[in-house]
Amino acid sequence: MKRYILAVFLVCSIFCLGCLGKQDLLQKKYPFARLTPDYGILNETDLWLSEQNADPVPLEKNSMAYPYWQCFPTAAFKFLCRSLEADDHDSLMADLEIRVQSNDFQFEEFSGRRGIELSGCAEARIEWKKLIEGEQYACISGLAPDIENKKLNGKSVRIRGWLYDRFKTRKGCTGWFGDACDPKARD
Repeated sequence: MKRYILAVFLVCSIFCLGCLGKQDLLQKKYPFARLTPDYGILNETDLWLSEQNADPVPLEKNSMAYPYWQCFPTAAFKFLCRSLEADDHDSLMADLEIRVQSNDFQFEEFSGRRGIELSGCAEARIEWKKLIEGEQYACISGLAPDIENKKLNGKSVRIRGWLYDRFKTRKGCTGWFGDACDPKARD
């Protein structure tokens, strides 16, 4: 009787593993990588790359190095190049910013790690616009979130500031570092 019960248990367990979707399996393997649903945009390589930067920890642990993915409707993204009004070797400099209103009371703001040439920021905006054209959702990863509470149009809002890491749609992926989406660059 024990063998019969064990056999039934094993068969049911194997069958149930087949029932789990790809996203469920990725959630088990990379439990901290995604803060929102990814709408089928992210794959195992994207999540694996996050773990190459730092040990995975929940967001509440305030990891300064682990990049977390969030996905939003493309209409919620705003891509900005803020002029730093600084001249570095005869080049105008800018700070890139990607802003997402995640709900009525929270914004996610992703910024670069340092100023870049204004022309480079403009090129990045063009690339992001191409990636989101015709897409319903896009995903973005960032690290080292900083939280600020402020009033905006009379409403109390929470702004989470992130260091920009990578941006991805079904069309492709780009990142702060040129090879950020390439797993071969980590070998």
